[in-house]
Amino acid sequence: MSDTLSALEQAQRERAEKAAAIAKAMYDIANDLTYPVDEQGNPYNVHFLIPALSYHLARCGYRKDPDAAVIIQQPIPGAAEGNLPGVVEDAVRYVPVDAQGQLPEMFRRQNEVPPEINASGWSVKTHITVDGDTIKGGA
Repeated sequence: MSDTLSALEQAQRERAEKAAAIAKAMYDIANDLTYPVDEQGNPYNVHFLIPALSYHLARCGYRKDPDAAVIIQQPIPGAAEGNLPGVVEDAVRYVPVDAQGQLPEMFRRQNEVPPEINASGWSVKTHITVDGDTIKGGA
């Protein structure tokens, strides 16, 4: 009976270890899917897919291998503080693994001139056609 009990305990331990490995893989995959970048350098917002993708890929056996990585994530400086208009606070850049510390020049934000803002705000002229009759409005 003790052999059966130890076999059950061993099986339970193995299931717990496998579950922990899958949970860690899911976290790593989810973290690496934060704004993935395609071949042309276009970032994508796939936040709504991250839970399903990380769960599925972790169960398929995908695991993070830092030795095989050629890029790493770096937070965009100032994004978390909300100092960059139009940039989400969890924005990241993917840089070569040997670019630790300072961002390479090609990934730095250039001193951009902000677009000119129309002081009067938005202006709209309404033009509605109902059954062939035109109703005009606006200022």
